[in-house]
Amino acid sequence: MKKKLIVLFLCFSIYHLFSQQTEKTILFLLPFELDEMKQASNTPFENENDINMYPSFKMMGFWEGAKMAIDRYDNPNVKLNIIVRDISYDEEKLKETLTRLSNTKIDLIIGPLYAKLFTIAAEYARQRKIPIVNPFSTRSDFLDSNAYVYKLIPAPQKQPEILYNLLIQYDKNANIILWTNGSDDSITVNYYKNYFSKIKRPFHTVKLSQGIPGLNTKLNKNANNIILAFYENNARIISNLQTLSLKSDTNITIIAPESWLQYQNIDFLFFESLHLHFFSNFYINRQDEKTELFKMDYIEQYQSPPTLERFSYQGYDITRYFIELMVQNFDSSKVKFEPLSFDFDFVRVNGNGYENTKSRLISFRNYELIEIQPLPQNAPLNND
Repeated sequence: MKKKLIVLFLCFSIYHLFSQQTEKTILFLLPFELDEMKQASNTPFENENDINMYPSFKMMGFWEGAKMAIDRYDNPNVKLNIIVRDISYDEEKLKETLTRLSNTKIDLIIGPLYAKLFTIAAEYARQRKIPIVNPFSTRSDFLDSNAYVYKLIPAPQKQPEILYNLLIQYDKNANIILWTNGSDDSITVNYYKNYFSKIKRPFHTVKLSQGIPGLNTKLNKNANNIILAFYENNARIISNLQTLSLKSDTNITIIAPESWLQYQNIDFLFFESLHLHFFSNFYINRQDEKTELFKMDYIEQYQSPPTLERFSYQGYDITRYFIELMVQNFDSSKVKFEPLSFDFDFVRVNGNGYENTKSRLISFRNYELIEIQPLPQNAPLNND
């Protein structure tokens, strides 16, 4: 009799557990481009750069990270249903896919990655009140009149304020120089001009065509010269960095496009001597214990290391964060997960969709990439 009661109790407990489960369905619309993958599978690869020439293989890194996030999510009260569709550039295929899923209750959509198709999917999500994630686009028009879009890449107009808060405000006498390619209609340059004018912070503007002599007229040997470079001409970058690195009597900090680090013919000694900084949407702290554990688990599961280039970390972060956000009824204050590569802080834009406001300022220091962190509120200012 006692044994029967125990069995009945266990059966009741299991039934109660499953009856309390909430089902959540996530739709992934990712560009695996399976036809290309078949072609690539017959191609001998010599190194990882060869693999990355095929977008399908790059996006497999995203999906591998996403699968790890799904596997790691442990909540007995939530059952996750995952739907994955191969969506790249074909609009008709996307429309057909969404039509077939019209009777399926979907709680979250991640993707598509390409702008033209995302517009179609976002309208589908708006009509059905489904939150939808745009992982990598910088466009903000997706947010217009659509309260269900989450845009992960911050708008560049946020960068001047971030730079000021992390770096410039602590140096009252910093000499700010905007080093432009001479284009009067550069949107990014105007963001900085407008911001510095708004906060009444003096700055100089030097055109690339004026060369180093033109820049020399604006340098101040008695101050920290913060030079914001807005050009990506490889030959000019190397020549200018080489010349500036010889100015041992002048303190220089260069804020440059992240693309400068992709030029393999630039000596990193220049970055070190000129205190290179750049904005990045993704950053991995390789000294972080959680990052190292993720890397080890990833290698064990896929026999290759996770990389930012193949979006392994991003796939994991996006999926894990938005699973928790979805379960918490999209109340971000209740999300405990801390991403490995992203930094999330979403704000609603003019009553429409949500945009992430966190961009990372990275410093090249001691031949390592270090994220600049905010100083304590009572940190002293440099007024000398």
